Amino acid sequence: MSEGPPRTSPRSLLWVVVLATSLGLMLPAIVLGGVVMGWVEPRLTANEQQAELQSKLELLSQSVSEVLWNLEVSGVAHVVSAVMESPNVVGVQVVDLATATDFYRDAKPERAIGHQYRGERDVLRNGVKIGQVRMVIDDHLAADSQIRHRLLYLSTALAQLLVAVLLVVVLLHRLVIQPLRSLGGFANAIASGNFSNPVASAKIQEINQLTYHMLHMQRALQEQFAANDLHKQQLLQTAHYDALTGLPNRVLLADRLPKALAQSVRRTLPLALLFLDLDGFKWVNDTHGHEVGDRLLKGVSQHLQAMLRDGDMLARFGGDEFVAILMDLHHPHDAVPILERLLSAAAEPISVGEHVLRVSVSIGVALFDPQDTPDPESLYRKADQAMYYAKQSGKNRFHCASPLN
Repeated sequence: MSEGPPRTSPRSLLWVVVLATSLGLMLPAIVLGGVVMGWVEPRLTANEQQAELQSKLELLSQSVSEVLWNLEVSGVAHVVSAVMESPNVVGVQVVDLATATDFYRDAKPERAIGHQYRGERDVLRNGVKIGQVRMVIDDHLAADSQIRHRLLYLSTALAQLLVAVLLVVVLLHRLVIQPLRSLGGFANAIASGNFSNPVASAKIQEINQLTYHMLHMQRALQEQFAANDLHKQQLLQTAHYDALTGLPNRVLLADRLPKALAQSVRRTLPLALLFLDLDGFKWVNDTHGHEVGDRLLKGVSQHLQAMLRDGDMLARFGGDEFVAILMDLHHPHDAVPILERLLSAAAEPISVGEHVLRVSVSIGVALFDPQDTPDPESLYRKADQAMYYAKQSGKNRFHCASPLN
């Protein structure tokens, strides 16, 4: 009597499916974790550090204005000491413009154990520059927080994987392995010539159930992969777009501006960077509350976005500040109609509940000549300074760092 083909144990199917399921669950988690921890999280942390640095510089420059004007060393020392109480501040320097020398400085070099962020801000009194403050902060506290977040993410992902694998093993054994063993015994009986036991309806039902469970498992895995892809897209959306207005945020702006400058050079067409700051928004926030202020911001951003051309970009820089990139200007003067439309759009009344609110906007303009070397930071500074000049000149207007003719 010839031997039949060797039988494969159902356990081999169990471990193949368990291995495939484990890989299927781990791969999206690894990819998603790599994107979050290796790309999104460091950029968000860097932007948070830059924002914190600029906030501290702004506070410091305003606080030392009067005492620096009066040359009060003790007053400057008191303000600087208060700033140095923040555990991530490495050093502070106050420069007197009249003597072009250090008026006061303080440093704690032992705090410089991570990556340092440096910045400076002019000290103004009645619109006149009288000095400058410089600051260095360290990101070791943010780095420690990142490590804790990563350990929590890894432990959570591992726990989810173990629970999922255990559940798959139990379900496969109950719904697949046991029915396969029963069907295998029946098939072996037929293969050996034993036809005394005809196919019972119960066996047919088991085959139908097995098919149903396999299709159900396939759909469940597909839904899991789709959910992971959706979560990844949501993370990227959160990292690149402002939650309130839906406009690109600083992260996406920092990525797009160098590309826009490179495109300007390739096409030999000028580019304009606009820095927009709403006039009167603080009064709305203080008078009607932040909820009304948020709805006003959202409405103004929609009005401004509608005035731009295809290919232009509007981003929320923070608070009531926006940045716009005007592409493919055949002549610098081509920006004037767009600027006038933006002024008109910002001044349109917006109904928020029972309130009809109206604000305006001050716009600073910095032009980029495609023959120049691309320098995003320099453009930011020029546009920011031009915006402050527009504010001081009466608001609800634009000012260009260089002539538009």
